[in-house]
Amino acid sequence: MKTRRGVAAVEFALVLPLFIFLLLATVDYGWFFMIELATTNAVREGARAATTYPGACPNAAGQAAARSVVTTYLRQIGQDAKATTDVTCTTGAVGEPVFQVVTTVLMPQLTGYSLIPMPKTGALVRASAQVTMRGVP
Repeated sequence: MKTRRGVAAVEFALVLPLFIFLLLATVDYGWFFMIELATTNAVREGARAATTYPGACPNAAGQAAARSVVTTYLRQIGQDAKATTDVTCTTGAVGEPVFQVVTTVLMPQLTGYSLIPMPKTGALVRASAQVTMRGVP
């Protein structure tokens, strides 16, 4: 029995690095998906806010409202400084304004480990969303 002494410690030492790698990769993906979902929700809420301002394009009040809502939404998760938002207003088929809100958030990876490649721009991970909604003429 003395020859089996310490086997559990050796097995633990062999399994621990793999476990930590999987744990860190899971944390990174969870963070990425949380930011991407928040970006999608922010863009949707921004477009919804823009559509509440009646008037034909260019609708500066609607565009400003969309930017403000997206920035406020992303500020709640600390990503407003890392985001770029573009709001455009075009005229639809029946004369109604059509708002398109596009937001991109560039963020560093938390741990630097990933099993599946994430969308990147340079060294930063990119979470982006785009929404198009018709407004009130």
